[in-house]
Amino acid sequence: MRKLALLPAVRVERRLLLSFAFLFFMCCSTGTFGQVSKSPLEHKISFKVENATVTQSLKKLHDVTGINFSYRPEDLDDLPRVTLNLSDATTRAIIEKLLEGSNLQYVESAGGNILVMQKPKKKAPVKGDRWVDLNGKVVDQKGNPMPRVSIVNSAYQQGTTTNDKGEFNLSVALGSVLNFSFAGMKSYNYTVKDDKFAVIKMDTSPVVMQEFVVTGYQSINKRMVTGAVTVLTPEKFLVPGVATVDQMLQGKVPGMMTTFNSGSPSATPKIRIRGTSTILGNASPLWVVDGIPKEDPVNLSPLEVNNALRAAQDANFSMVGNAISGINPNDIESITVLKDGAAASIYGVRAANGVIVVKTKRGKAGPLNVGYVSSFGFTGRPHYSKLNLMNSKERVEVSKENLENGIYYASPPFENSYEGAYAKLSRREITQDEFAALVSKLETNNTDWFKLLAANKLNTNHSIAISGGSTKGTFRASINYGSNNGAMKGDEMQNFGASMNVFAPLGTKVTANVIMNANIRKNKGFYQLNPLDYATKMNRTLLPDEFYPAEISTVQSDNLNSVPGNVIHYNFLNEKANTSSASTRSDLSLTANLSYRILPNLTLDGAYNIGSNSVHEMSYATDRSYYIARVRGYDFGAYPAGHDYQKRSRLPYGGIAYPGENNLFSYLIRHALRYDIGLFEGRHHLILSAYQELRSTKIEGMRSQEPGYYPDRGNTFYSDYYSAGGGAVATAIKHTVARTSTLDNNTSLFGSLEYTIGRKYAFSSSIRNDGNNRFGQYSNAKFLPVLSFGARWNISEEKFLEKALWLNNLGFRASYGTQGNVVKAVGPNLIASYPTSPIDGLTEEFILGLKSLPYPDLRWEKTRTWNFGFDLSMFNNRINVVASYYSKLTVDMLLERAIPFEYGIGSMYVNYGRMSNIGMELGVSVVPVRTKDFEWTQDFSFSRNINKLTESDSPNKPNDYLMGTAVVPGMAYSSFYSYKFTGLDPQHGYPLIYVKKGPDGQDDLDPLSYLVYSGRKDPIVEFGTSTSLRYKQFSVTALFVVKLGNKVRLTQLYSQNKLAGAPPAEVNLSRELKYRWRKPGDEKTTTIPSFSNWYQYTGEVSLPNGQRVSPYQLYDLSDLRLADGSFLRCGGINVGWNVPQKILKTLGFQMMSINGSVSNPFYIGDKKLNGQDPEQDGPGATALPIVPSYNLGFNITF
Repeated sequence: MRKLALLPAVRVERRLLLSFAFLFFMCCSTGTFGQVSKSPLEHKISFKVENATVTQSLKKLHDVTGINFSYRPEDLDDLPRVTLNLSDATTRAIIEKLLEGSNLQYVESAGGNILVMQKPKKKAPVKGDRWVDLNGKVVDQKGNPMPRVSIVNSAYQQGTTTNDKGEFNLSVALGSVLNFSFAGMKSYNYTVKDDKFAVIKMDTSPVVMQEFVVTGYQSINKRMVTGAVTVLTPEKFLVPGVATVDQMLQGKVPGMMTTFNSGSPSATPKIRIRGTSTILGNASPLWVVDGIPKEDPVNLSPLEVNNALRAAQDANFSMVGNAISGINPNDIESITVLKDGAAASIYGVRAANGVIVVKTKRGKAGPLNVGYVSSFGFTGRPHYSKLNLMNSKERVEVSKENLENGIYYASPPFENSYEGAYAKLSRREITQDEFAALVSKLETNNTDWFKLLAANKLNTNHSIAISGGSTKGTFRASINYGSNNGAMKGDEMQNFGASMNVFAPLGTKVTANVIMNANIRKNKGFYQLNPLDYATKMNRTLLPDEFYPAEISTVQSDNLNSVPGNVIHYNFLNEKANTSSASTRSDLSLTANLSYRILPNLTLDGAYNIGSNSVHEMSYATDRSYYIARVRGYDFGAYPAGHDYQKRSRLPYGGIAYPGENNLFSYLIRHALRYDIGLFEGRHHLILSAYQELRSTKIEGMRSQEPGYYPDRGNTFYSDYYSAGGGAVATAIKHTVARTSTLDNNTSLFGSLEYTIGRKYAFSSSIRNDGNNRFGQYSNAKFLPVLSFGARWNISEEKFLEKALWLNNLGFRASYGTQGNVVKAVGPNLIASYPTSPIDGLTEEFILGLKSLPYPDLRWEKTRTWNFGFDLSMFNNRINVVASYYSKLTVDMLLERAIPFEYGIGSMYVNYGRMSNIGMELGVSVVPVRTKDFEWTQDFSFSRNINKLTESDSPNKPNDYLMGTAVVPGMAYSSFYSYKFTGLDPQHGYPLIYVKKGPDGQDDLDPLSYLVYSGRKDPIVEFGTSTSLRYKQFSVTALFVVKLGNKVRLTQLYSQNKLAGAPPAEVNLSRELKYRWRKPGDEKTTTIPSFSNWYQYTGEVSLPNGQRVSPYQLYDLSDLRLADGSFLRCGGINVGWNVPQKILKTLGFQMMSINGSVSNPFYIGDKKLNGQDPEQDGPGATALPIVPSYNLGFNITF
């Protein structure tokens, strides 16, 4: 390599040369120099490295010679490994050998430092350029001098480094652009305009180098990745005030759709990567933390949820969280999403739905560092102003009109209602004036249920981390606490966590890394009630403490003979005070990683993990609750002890508790042998890896029903139901226990090959075999081979693009991969079930239920994926584009198939379904403006997925079509259907619904003959964009998310009581009903039905399957009651301030930032929604409002 002079253009005056010559002559004459001192580069040494990176080689050369080398790490990352064994060679020759064949050169700078930089692509300067002698100093944000900062003028083949005082001198042409760079600092470009002393202040914010992709098994150079991956760093995914990392990812990862169906802090969002690949299995992605796959604490597939859980445990299940819920977001260094078959194939049968790899932070060598991150905020409550609901006066007008028109009510009115006051007036129990006074009072009540049931709740999160270390080892430890509350009173979550990460070399060939994570999460919620549902549906004329009649019940004896009914009353505040649902989850994970370098090219790695998880749940309803009153048959205190009703009651004493626990224990043992070698003098690079993995997960659970529960009497139980009189033994609520025990053993063998040719071409392939004990003795499907192939061409490295200075990187990639999925709820053997009452009442014999027939041909569900994409970086990486097109096909998908009832059951699960997912995704990052004081960054994330079931004859029920769970060939899995609205009856205004009549005797007519397709419940497109603006010490970030292509069903307008003409007096109504049909002719101007005595005019609608329903119920499920589910949501706005160094010095801090943020401040959707959130299917058991939250955060480093 040609030696480059440090100052090639310096013009030295003749007299200065003569002076130096004279001095040299005098020194030689007087013997001052016995010998001319050689340059350090001319010293001869012996140097040996084997299969080392250039970076490692330069570090070793520094240790031997003492020469300091300055370079940009990214310039050396892609160079092939080298093997040298040189004796009696000059340092210069060794450096040239290390850089041979690369696009790099070296320059000897002031102080003997060596600067390694890229060769210039611009011609040398021409004669006539104006040159100046530039002096300057480089300092950090605190004003401290920065030695050994690299200074490069690539256009003129110049370079130098700063001295120990941060000073530099360089003769440069005016107009030159000098690049200042230092490891861990943002590079800085300085344009030379004059010869004034230059003070360069470098930004202390570290440059995030996303050059390597962490897959959990290994790290791969990003430019050599053949699959589809997305990497997020903390500044991209962290959201102040959000409790868990899975709630932070919406709109940030191309190809991944995240949906929130509840605003509760404990709610788990629905995450789908490139669509849905299974129906009966778990469709969520696999979470991997520090290389260890994580299990959900209650890992239930949709099939298991439908079959195993009861309503008593639904609320607890929704609060438990997923596999990642216990990880502190501030402990995360990066998140890598593996999306296609090639990228995720290393995880075998668990990766059919994609993989999310989380890498936690490690300590760094250096002095002790203490960091504190905190946030304080509150969650706003919902308001009636955003909902299209009637106030008290409007609701009274509806009641008044219904009574005047003689509309039937399903039950007698209660006293403190307009209907009750009118009944009193009719019976002459009150005067007209008293009636008017009562009505006036009702019209002005306007009870604010949202104010009573919701509040502006305080939230706080704190995290403290300590890190440090030396060459002998590093450590990082953290603790965290969070208290997060939903908008509704009683929706609470607390989190306590701790983590530790210790890394140490054990000699020259062995390294060890120990990682520990522990977490406790406590949740409180609601049981058998929903505050949002109540607040939106209850009449605002009701007073908060008022009990209203909700049901007429009958008490049944053992021979089912009914006794006179009792009116059971309801009050929400009372119900909330006497019911509860809570859970406590504890997680502990301990991982040890060992690495042993057997040979220079051969490494043996071991990963060992044990994990435990326990969930303790408790739901209950006391004897004072409406829930228990319905079971008991009468209100609390309605009858004295010993009354005949008590003797006949199914639950004469106390309430009911539903305790439960779920304990998970898992272990993983993985060994990897890795052979890494450079070929053809380092121009080619080969990596061969072989893995062996054993994994076992055991889950044991128990849930029970405990009658006679008294929480106010020391949490005691009175369960002596066998002594109950009146013959109520057979129907009594009894102590029952359900135990579950699941063992999931897996063994895997995995091999991979990676081959790169320079920086241009990369090839990868892998094969993995997984065995699972779920398949029993049937060896035909025990082991599933998972294959992948990938290739990449970095066209920007070709010679014909060498002069394209605007192009930083352009690479094309293609891959093919197979993946598998096992549905744990289905097995090859006959599965029997034990009923809650194991003894038959007639025969007194033990009985056994049949759950599923044997299926010896049970196979893995298999997914095959093609992926094509490109990566583009331009204009000094100010424009970055990542695009992919994929095609996924799932075969042998488990679906339900109808069989004759002679087998004992009506259906079984069989591998015969096929489903495809085709889509494209695009990620774009642009920096339109970047100056010293101002920077604007714009990120875009685009996902489009078309899902289609291509083969199925699974039996569907009418409700499956209405709810979007039907399996229909040629349609997306989330497709749903509606009844066809044909108009309003011109005489009475009730809705007319089209229903096709089947032939006589045929009551199972295909519902698709009378239902109409309404759309998809899942969006087709998700688009996210993030804007980041920085001006000096201030920054602003805003996130917006757009979803397109789905439909939502509007909240029902009418009471679901099938015989009612008028709405119940306690129910509130939508203001849409102000425009309902009132007289003949209105059907021409409105599509909203009247309140009418429809039952005497038309009766119930007979469906082809024999079911008879109200036309108003069908109206709420009709194609008229749909809205476009597309929306734009502002995910959050964050304003930050980095405290200046002058203030930090006074405070004694290294770094401090303050930020204020708001999450979910607003959304824009279809006007038909009238305040209904487009992401929610409607209020229900677990859906709580998504409301704005406001936070103030601090990040301090000591």
